[in-house]
Amino acid sequence: MIDELFEEVFTLVLRVVPDVVWGFLFILGGVATTAIGVGIFSESARSGGILIAVGVLLVVSVLVMWYR
Repeated sequence: MIDELFEEVFTLVLRVVPDVVWGFLFILGGVATTAIGVGIFSESARSGGILIAVGVLLVVSVLVMWYR
């Protein structure tokens, strides 16, 4: 019952919010994740590197989606 409610709300939100807004949010999140990764890279190279990779992946994936 509750899962059907969450599914309907999630579907409604996906239909209402345009793709450009989702792309902007992903780019913003990617830039923030990359900045955090660069900030902690000196303390922990593994954690910083993972955050940088995830942030760059978010930004690049949105740019590729917009290009196509």
